[in-house]
Amino acid sequence: MSLLIIDDEVTNQIRNLRNLAELPENYYAPSRESDGTEPCPGDDPRYVIQLASCRVVYSITIWGKDLWRHISISTKANYPMPIVAFTIADLFGFTGWNETDKPPKGWGFLAKPEPERCIIICQKLERAE
Repeated sequence: MSLLIIDDEVTNQIRNLRNLAELPENYYAPSRESDGTEPCPGDDPRYVIQLASCRVVYSITIWGKDLWRHISISTKANYPMPIVAFTIADLFGFTGWNETDKPPKGWGFLAKPEPERCIIICQKLERAE
């Protein structure tokens, strides 16, 4: 197990990834992936950072008419600790977490089994039309 140290370097990596992913022209649309015009964010190194032992993939995803903040957090061995996953999600702008070991109301949460062994968190965003 490695510690998640939140220093200036980590803060800058998160800020840079958020600045990229949160531009409307960079929103991820799974429909474009299925027709071969866009890779999924986890296959695009621009949307991936390494924080301690966690591989973090962040995107803003268009699903139907809705917009979602979406993050997956994985480690090479076992699952990330939920408290670490929630801390990382909080750093990426997810709202409502009160620093417990439970996801807050309004967060979609999935612990995905082998082979990914990752935690996926999503939160619906208000969409300015």
